[in-house]
Amino acid sequence: MLLLLAIQVQDFPLPNIVDILKLGMSDKGTKRQPSTAGKGDERMKLKNFSGLVLSVLLVIGVVLVSGCATNAAKTQNITTQEAHSLVQENTSNPDFVILDVRTQEEFDGGHLENAINLDFNSPTFRADLDKLNKQKTYLVYCLSGGRSSNAVTIMEELRFTKVYNMLNGILGWGVAGLPTVK
Repeated sequence: MLLLLAIQVQDFPLPNIVDILKLGMSDKGTKRQPSTAGKGDERMKLKNFSGLVLSVLLVIGVVLVSGCATNAAKTQNITTQEAHSLVQENTSNPDFVILDVRTQEEFDGGHLENAINLDFNSPTFRADLDKLNKQKTYLVYCLSGGRSSNAVTIMEELRFTKVYNMLNGILGWGVAGLPTVK
């Protein structure tokens, strides 16, 4: 189809090209003759052909766009209080993961209960993230929100489906008087 459009752009008469392409073997094994239809029929064929090309391109575009949309990650920045509520609502949910992206030393100094630790500064951080189940729901935090925000961006690229970034990090958690564990 694109070849036909390119040929038309070069001022070749499209109906003659279409007639040439129609040559071939009929059901009985004999060659078909080029069409001898009038110019009105050629214009109608061209109009129908153009409509078909546009329809096919539209369908391809819709499929590509909808395919991208279904793979998009759902990420959201949430406050400390919203994060606390999310943790409380998911205490027994095996598909909910609290992800601390601080260093191991920071993590050892105090973290949210049941959190797992992946150091954002580790050279293997992206590969370690990629090993996690992308269908689970993640609450991501760091010290103040910078590293977790960057981690969430990487998680979007890796096609995680549902990720929450806790704004203000564990500092905000502590200011709100919420508990941590060591």
